[in-house]
Amino acid sequence: MPSGRWLTELERSPESALVSFPEGQSHDPSIWHSGHPNREMGRDFGLALMDLAGLKVPQSLRRRLAEYALPLLTSSLESWPDDVAARQGKGYALWLLDRKPEALAAFEQTLAAAPRREEALVYAAAVAAQLGQTDSAIKLWRRAVDVNPWSPRSHYELAKLLAHDHRWPEALAQVEKALDLDPFQLEAQLLRIECHLELGHTEQAGKEFDDVVWMAPEKARDLNRWFDERKARARIKDR
Repeated sequence: MPSGRWLTELERSPESALVSFPEGQSHDPSIWHSGHPNREMGRDFGLALMDLAGLKVPQSLRRRLAEYALPLLTSSLESWPDDVAARQGKGYALWLLDRKPEALAAFEQTLAAAPRREEALVYAAAVAAQLGQTDSAIKLWRRAVDVNPWSPRSHYELAKLLAHDHRWPEALAQVEKALDLDPFQLEAQLLRIECHLELGHTEQAGKEFDDVVWMAPEKARDLNRWFDERKARARIKDR
């Protein structure tokens, strides 16, 4: 089936689109709930749906997958409450359904059982940040970079929160690590320039900004506007 048709069918009806599951069973979701011999398949199917939701698919499809996976994973956890993967999958489904406090609680329960589970740390940090719990989010991102110091995303997200908290030296150190791992992150490059401006490193900020414009000349107008605004803000704060 062409990928476009498959995605359309998946959004319409996840239970029938995933034909890798046994024919005739995938159309009856009740067989996967607690008390049925095949409830283990429901757990696996729910996790498979959440794996699909993690791909680059439309947000509407992610929500549809989460709506279908959530009861399967909830039912599975009634039978196996210590299932770390299912608990994390449930948290992800709740997050996609914009039930953020419940999602964070599920991720925290996951981390209580598996404190160094990187994916759960990343999810929990992101949700905490969205809920405005900056201190908690910073602690979670620190744990994530401790588990995997080679993740540019984790270093960048930590730097972004530190900058939001006006902790500019720490933010600069983290964004430098992010760019050491992935030098071509435009957002990280701009954050590093902002850190330099806030720290009074005007000359260094100018040099790095020229490099960014050289690499993305098609964005020069927007970049120049952004740089002028950041310079003005830094000067205002210095007065």
